[in-house]
Amino acid sequence: MLRSLLNLVAVAAALALAACTISSPTQLVGPDEGSSPLPVTFVAYGYKQGDDDIWRRTEEAPVSYALSGKAYVAADNSMTLRFVPLDNNGYLLSVAGNEPGALYGTAWVKGQIIVIRMMLADDGDVALEKAKATSPPDIASDISPEDGGLGVTKRETLDYLVALMRKGTVATEPLVAWVAEDPDAPTPTTIRKDTNGWKAE
Repeated sequence: MLRSLLNLVAVAAALALAACTISSPTQLVGPDEGSSPLPVTFVAYGYKQGDDDIWRRTEEAPVSYALSGKAYVAADNSMTLRFVPLDNNGYLLSVAGNEPGALYGTAWVKGQIIVIRMMLADDGDVALEKAKATSPPDIASDISPEDGGLGVTKRETLDYLVALMRKGTVATEPLVAWVAEDPDAPTPTTIRKDTNGWKAE
């Protein structure tokens, strides 16, 4: 499932193998929680960061999604995305596959740009130490090492970790994509950060 998610933004396979995330053995986001910040149907084109702070369009084929209820489902049914509104164009993102459980992160959506922060920037041990050090005892006790990342079992733990991710206490790497309703429409060459978040060029 993680590899499929990373294909959404078309980063390298080596990065997929090295990535660590927040996960749970059961879905912690309810079916009625999702919102629809993206078009009813869309394709997502991946962008990859170079040696600078510029993300450039990759050669990977775009991934197609369609809204089903309050979730977006990949055309091949490999992934289901749920966006739970937070604030300032931000969302809690839940990614589920065909097996029990889910991966979690945040998403920033504005216009046709989506920036997903799901991959932990630190290795699992460092991320675990930082997360536990800044969490109340009842939250810290629910955070455990899992597949090189962090495992949780309670929604309150997930919400707390998402807040730490948004503050940067638990560091993450951005995955950047351009969303289009028309797969034949032109796409920007680059996407970069700016004072308002992100912009296409």
